[in-house]
Amino acid sequence: MSSSEEVIINYQNINKKYGNHKAVIDFNLEVNKGELIILIGPSGCGKTTTLKMTNRLIKPTSGKIYVKGEDTDKINPVDLRRSIGYVIQEIALFPHMSVEDNITVVPKLLGWPPKRRRERAYELLNLVAMNPKIYAKRYPAELSGGQQQRIGVLRALAADVDIILMDEPFGSLDPITRSQLQDEFKNLQEKLHKTIIFVTHDMDEALKMADRIVLMRSGKIVQIDTPDMILRSPADSFVKDFIGKDRLTRSPDEVLVNEVMYTDPITIRPRQGLAEALQRMKSRHVNGLIVVDSDHKFLGIVTLRKLQENIEEKGKSVENIMTTSSTIGENQTMREAVKIMADARIEYLPVVDDQKKLKGLITRASLVDILLDHIWIEEGEKKE
Repeated sequence: MSSSEEVIINYQNINKKYGNHKAVIDFNLEVNKGELIILIGPSGCGKTTTLKMTNRLIKPTSGKIYVKGEDTDKINPVDLRRSIGYVIQEIALFPHMSVEDNITVVPKLLGWPPKRRRERAYELLNLVAMNPKIYAKRYPAELSGGQQQRIGVLRALAADVDIILMDEPFGSLDPITRSQLQDEFKNLQEKLHKTIIFVTHDMDEALKMADRIVLMRSGKIVQIDTPDMILRSPADSFVKDFIGKDRLTRSPDEVLVNEVMYTDPITIRPRQGLAEALQRMKSRHVNGLIVVDSDHKFLGIVTLRKLQENIEEKGKSVENIMTTSSTIGENQTMREAVKIMADARIEYLPVVDDQKKLKGLITRASLVDILLDHIWIEEGEKKE
């Protein structure tokens, strides 16, 4: 954290016990002004307990929480909660109150005059593209689930508080509505710059929305980092498993050739005829064959173009038209493979072991798919 950043919430050695059960253990975190922090982890890891300790819905067993530099133990709980927005999954709008009145519950408690409350409600409805002339006087029963959830979020924003706590706010929605609300909320956050602590169990949601992710397990923090750094450098095997291998971001220096190579390339012996080579290419739908000897040692490559150029010449065999090629070891990196193929301008890169036996193949045609599926290249990286 740079010195210019203002810490707005500070958790210092927070612990919460229920009898002998330790729900939260030594939780330490500084939250900067305008930051969106996501707490995530398996069920029972302590993330919701931590959220509720922030506004004293639950009291810590030990430790201190400071909000804007003030010890929350010394703030009246009602005043504290009115100064912090709170959104939960079960949005619990008041059914007998209009949308406008639901949004402005806290401003009314704070003594805002009716005109100011109405202006605030209309301003917020416009922010989420809900025309106040249409929706302000409607009742919750007249809204869809997604619209009700929007009103719940607006209610948390209505008093223009600096801090908002959100506990699985989009968890009960269908995937399409959920994705739309995530996008809308990100846009709102960019405009309003609130400080937000957001609980979710959904890693995709966390990666999409967070400035930093706090990953918890059994009451303890396992890793705190940006989405990008968690994808690049998971702290341990638990984090890797929780993120899921399909999401992990890896650099070309971290992905080995043996992870992505074709392990069963189409081969041919050097003394086989050209017609036989051509037939093999057609039947296997490839435009190149790897030439190996009886010990499966790599000798060269024969391409469709070379075959077409020489197919009319009788007496020639594969060894007469094959070309030599650069090779790569199976424990070398994909960065090295890309460089070899680019420098040599080759379409095929055989993978061999220390005895030059063929182990696999990387092709230029598959390279883009490999890069997209397995690695991430830094934007703006200089070419060697």
